Amino acid sequence: MDDNNNRLFLVSMILESVYFLMLVLGIAFGVSWLFLCISIVFFVAFALRKRKYDVDDKAFIFLIISILLLATGMFVARKLDAVSENVTKQLTETTQNTNYIGYEEYVSDTENKQTISSVSTASFPTGVVYDANDLTISITDSYLNVDGATVTFLFENHSSEDIHIEEHAYAINSIMISDFLDVNLDTIDCEIGAGKKAAAQLMIDYDSLFASEIEEIRSLEINFRVYKDYYKAYDTENIFVSVDNSEKFMFSDGNLNVSPAYQSSDINVYYRSRGTDGYSIFILNNTDTYYEFSIDNMNYNEYSDDDSVMFITSKQLFPHTMRLLVIKPTDDFTNLTGLSMSNIDSLEFSVGYALKDSYDDKKTDTIKINVD
Repeated sequence: MDDNNNRLFLVSMILESVYFLMLVLGIAFGVSWLFLCISIVFFVAFALRKRKYDVDDKAFIFLIISILLLATGMFVARKLDAVSENVTKQLTETTQNTNYIGYEEYVSDTENKQTISSVSTASFPTGVVYDANDLTISITDSYLNVDGATVTFLFENHSSEDIHIEEHAYAINSIMISDFLDVNLDTIDCEIGAGKKAAAQLMIDYDSLFASEIEEIRSLEINFRVYKDYYKAYDTENIFVSVDNSEKFMFSDGNLNVSPAYQSSDINVYYRSRGTDGYSIFILNNTDTYYEFSIDNMNYNEYSDDDSVMFITSKQLFPHTMRLLVIKPTDDFTNLTGLSMSNIDSLEFSVGYALKDSYDDKKTDTIKINVD
């Protein structure tokens, strides 16, 4: 290697070091376009040097590929950061636009507004909460914070058979949060041998609470499903506990100050808003009856799209509770019809409901909602 090539090799090493430093700074400060321009300048400069000094082809190609790989890697990293920032922004906008229920806005009876201090040390009373069917359930501990709450249960199987137990559905502050078809349920899912005990935690995630605008956890209503030999044996009665031993808050149309889109003696349907993640509605159970419900015959501007509500089926609705739903047309529907969230003027659907574990179905009339 002659002196010129030695010098070129030394310059190349220095430039690569400088470029690596720029790469780190670029990732830190996000000036990706500048370093891509520098990469092109390097490419041209080394091409000219190659012609003048006749640099070895392999060394030259290796050098150029190294530089381009660094530039590409940095560019991709910045793009991923941009995508991540965009997703975060969209999620933030979504949560800001999903002001669905809100006790402060809807509950007109101030004596029943469920609020405590923002820094809460409240907990549910410990002790036995269910004792029947050779099964005793106790609460042994609870941590109630809207950033993420846990309730610890002790299950005692007094029978001569092994059982499997899962939570089936639950409500916080009389707002249904989850049931057995939701992906964020089944935090309690355990086998209990005959005559044995098991401890398990119900984990209530922040997203579920935030979506329903629950700022303080005041009460829990829950039931459990018990299996024997992999078949459902029974569901427990609903278990209700509150932080101050208060009675259950009973939602009804009388303590809401928003007009229903549909009203009956059994259930009411309310339209809340159109957000970036869909149309938010909520269902109110006016009765002392435990219902299961589904959304049927979903139409947007008179175009049917039942696929968009295919997972809103067999949803649990405790007596005098509300259930938040977010409905959005599927991508296939939008592609085929050209209808998107921006040009849909109306929603039409019906609600099918029945007593829990009953096949005696009822159905509302067609509910039409003009969306803004």
